[in-house]
Amino acid sequence: MANKITVSVHFYFKGIEYQPRLALDLDEIMRLNDALSTELYSSIAIANHIDLYSYEYEVMLEEEILFSDAEGLAGDFFHDGYFDIAGFEQAWRDQQYLQLLDAIAKQHMGIESLSAQPQLQAALLAAYTAGKNSR
Repeated sequence: MANKITVSVHFYFKGIEYQPRLALDLDEIMRLNDALSTELYSSIAIANHIDLYSYEYEVMLEEEILFSDAEGLAGDFFHDGYFDIAGFEQAWRDQQYLQLLDAIAKQHMGIESLSAQPQLQAALLAAYTAGKNSR
């Protein structure tokens, strides 16, 4: 299932109410950046035709980003309007690593699914993570 979430900002500028929104494909963002963009405000602004060098944008920056409509793994990290970005990023990476490790275990050990052997799965994930972090 695809990982998606909607981000929005609610603010007033010159007496006019604004609620710019943007639906994010979290899988695409993670594949491209290996992290969710810290530039969410600018992404929302651009998608909603708000000039990044305007007073309107400066007012928007003063308001909190709101999250809604979480789908997929993102739903596990979305509670009461709060989205745990760091938790989602780590879980998404682990999910990607586990797909790689499943293929390796199948090729080299004939294991169809590592989830059936959680201790082996945890050991391979720890080894993979340690190797990746040692670079």
